[in-house]
Amino acid sequence: MARISIYTIIVIWCLLFYPVGCSPDKTGAGKQNGSSATESPQWQAFHPYGSFAPDSLHGINRALRKMIAGDSVRIVCWGNSITYGFRPSSPNQAFLPYPQELQRLWQKRYRNPFIEVINLGHPGWRSEQALAHIDEVLQMQPAVCFVHFGINDAVSNYPFSEYAHYLESIARKLQQAGIEVVFLTPTPILQYAPERVNAYAQQLPAWCAQRGFACIDVHAAFRARMQREGLPINKVLPDGIHPDAPYYRWVADAIMAWWVSLPLPIR
Repeated sequence: MARISIYTIIVIWCLLFYPVGCSPDKTGAGKQNGSSATESPQWQAFHPYGSFAPDSLHGINRALRKMIAGDSVRIVCWGNSITYGFRPSSPNQAFLPYPQELQRLWQKRYRNPFIEVINLGHPGWRSEQALAHIDEVLQMQPAVCFVHFGINDAVSNYPFSEYAHYLESIARKLQQAGIEVVFLTPTPILQYAPERVNAYAQQLPAWCAQRGFACIDVHAAFRARMQREGLPINKVLPDGIHPDAPYYRWVADAIMAWWVSLPLPIR
């Protein structure tokens, strides 16, 4: 009986258990890990709530490749008091607003201390105010801008069409400057205009998909997280609008869940 080499046994084992192929990916395409030793944060358990259009991946792909290569990358998180990190129990900013947590997660994942996430959060701002002050983002020249407005528009009783009009103007101006845009749905609230915020959150993903904009449904991710962890909404939002300090991380978790689900990097 002929002796079977160890190599033959390995090949047979691969064919049986890994029919797609056993050779490693030498190009690195399709892998977002910057190193073999990465953090295992909470966002890995998230279903990626969000969408993207193929055209919206080009700028994100460039940013991701820089992250992996160890180059400098600038990201802007632009929004209202949720982005700023308003703390319901204190007049001061939250200990760790989600843009800062996002920077920490990205730096850890890709072992790149040159990833910079800028917090451009303005308590009370609506989308029309953002459009009027868009130069503050343009002068930063970020690779990607996460745009997170809507609660104050809803409280001001703006119909979705008006809110969306300002968002589209924002997106077009940023895209003209070579900045990739990712919209975030507004987080849930308990008072003033909760139903209108819910309606915004339900309509925004489809609206973005029709226009080729990327969108992350942070609203749905928040509700799923509360349900999974058995937390009542009034505990997560002590003042009915702003998350308590520990829950701001949930926004960063939702963004990261979406980010790592993208079919990137590509060459």
